[in-house]
Amino acid sequence: MSDCITVISSLSDLLPVLAIPNTDATAGALEIQTRFLQQTNTQTLNGRFRLAGFSGIVGGTAFLNYSTDADFELNSDARRIQLKRFTGRLHEGSKLGGKISLTGNYDNYTTAADVSVKLTDFNQFGLRPFLESAFGNRRLTSAALNSTLTVTRAATGDATIKAELQLTNLVTVDLKTGIATPPLEARAQFDAGIAKQIAQVRQGQVTLTPTSRSKNILALTANVDLTKSDAISGNIKLAADTLDLTKYLDLFAEKPKPPGARPATQPTAGPTLEPEAAKLPFHNFVCELNIGRIFARELDATGLQAVATLDRNHLYLKPCKVALNGAPVSASANIDFGVTGYTYDFDFSAKEVALGPLMNTIQPDRRNQVSGQATLTAQFKGAGITGTNLQRNLIGELNLRSTSLNLSLGNVRSPLIGALVNTVVGLPDLIRNPGATLENLVGRFANFGAPRGGWADDLMSAPLQNIEAKITAGNGKVQLENAEVRSSAFKAKATGNLGIEPILTNSTIHVPVSLALNHNLALKIGLIPAGSPTNAAYYAMPDFLTMRGTIGKPETKTDTVVLVNLVARAGTGVIKQIGIAGGEKAKSIIQTGGGIINSLLGGPKKTEGDPGTTNAVPDSPEQKTFDLFGAPEKKP
Repeated sequence: MSDCITVISSLSDLLPVLAIPNTDATAGALEIQTRFLQQTNTQTLNGRFRLAGFSGIVGGTAFLNYSTDADFELNSDARRIQLKRFTGRLHEGSKLGGKISLTGNYDNYTTAADVSVKLTDFNQFGLRPFLESAFGNRRLTSAALNSTLTVTRAATGDATIKAELQLTNLVTVDLKTGIATPPLEARAQFDAGIAKQIAQVRQGQVTLTPTSRSKNILALTANVDLTKSDAISGNIKLAADTLDLTKYLDLFAEKPKPPGARPATQPTAGPTLEPEAAKLPFHNFVCELNIGRIFARELDATGLQAVATLDRNHLYLKPCKVALNGAPVSASANIDFGVTGYTYDFDFSAKEVALGPLMNTIQPDRRNQVSGQATLTAQFKGAGITGTNLQRNLIGELNLRSTSLNLSLGNVRSPLIGALVNTVVGLPDLIRNPGATLENLVGRFANFGAPRGGWADDLMSAPLQNIEAKITAGNGKVQLENAEVRSSAFKAKATGNLGIEPILTNSTIHVPVSLALNHNLALKIGLIPAGSPTNAAYYAMPDFLTMRGTIGKPETKTDTVVLVNLVARAGTGVIKQIGIAGGEKAKSIIQTGGGIINSLLGGPKKTEGDPGTTNAVPDSPEQKTFDLFGAPEKKP
């Protein structure tokens, strides 16, 4: 007895019916032909399927005019199921991209089994959709891949896995410059097995293209005891003498952003429920990483050592250390997954790390934008990850000090520092129009690289040199105890706090910011008080800027009262240097500015019998607290 089945369908019609997640088709057709043959003691199923001209997306991978065709034969009887043949071919357009073949057997009585998989003659046409998504702005122009995998399982339950993969002549071309990478290769060999519930990796090795600095061989070994299902023990080791990853990092460039795309900056609300306690089936299970030296573009990492131990419900990370271009970096962690929400204790330290080589390596698109050194230390511990438990339990401290950055203001990417820069750039406009909100002005100054002349160019030509910050957590708050951003043109200091709320995005921000200008900038807008020393490094401005709002909706507030008072006290210097909106309006602001401020603050009263005038009175001690300028900082 035999039966035949034939199915022909357009993919655009078929996929909506199948409702396969993350799959869509704009073109393509599917054809399936099968034949089933029933004999006395055996059954045979053979057939052929063909996917033609497929263009669409599968799981985030894009395909354009791809086709596959395969034929197969499957036999079974009372004792055995046998995949006698599965042979498939992959095409991009009319180009053959590679072939795949499978064979296998399964014994119904003993459960013994074996499977063999082979990939042969895979090239750039077959690999392009699977690799190019990781290569960013590069096109795969050449590749050759061959691989074999065999898996066997004995009736006793013992098993072996052997695999070998060889990728050669991997070449990509930068779509912007047309420059091709040198041919690269990679080879992986794996031989593992399990006997009497002891699993071993007898050989695990990855070999990359050797260079003058490294043989590029990474070895994996493992020995795992599975005799106790609730207390798996053993060790896994990954080691290398040296690795040179520079040529491979160049493959994984930053992915091009779609036109008009904006980075996601809105914070998420955070979890509202703590994760349940977990019972981990490990006892003294150790994972070790030891690499003598890693070269990666300009990064030279020596003595990389990390040991992670899983014991009962705990994860211990210690030691974890490396020297980055000679600077020591270390970390440790202790996490208990056995309680609801988990408990954790983290430590991190990096001392005098050279930022130039680090940034040039991890962000090559910002090459040579940053120099100098940075020191960062952090210690945090707590229990739970929701806002409520962070409020109750989070304690710790973070200290950052970076010097000699030479970071152009046009290359600043921190939203907070960018807001500070915008404030200083827009200061003349804020003084001209004290009632304007900073948010309305920021958009006008966002293009840092555009020349503006005078004030703005003097500011933008002075790169940031130092950034320092100290942050502490405890008693339900994250405290910004001290933060300073400094260039030769200006200095900004901030202290404040973040009040942690049960819903993290509702956590409140209150960070007053103090600004000080160098002599030239202060002089340009007439803000140097009479009699001030000329050798002051910075002239402090009145405090008019505060970061407020919440994490979910941060706001930048300017104090209109202070800005009006600034115009009134600085007087004709401001008009002369930057101008005010119209002569009579300028004169009015200057002449009445003190009255406006005094009225708002409860200042001196008018003289009886002369309601149209305001007589000056000596400053009271209370009024002196509103002095515009602090003492100038003298140069050392």
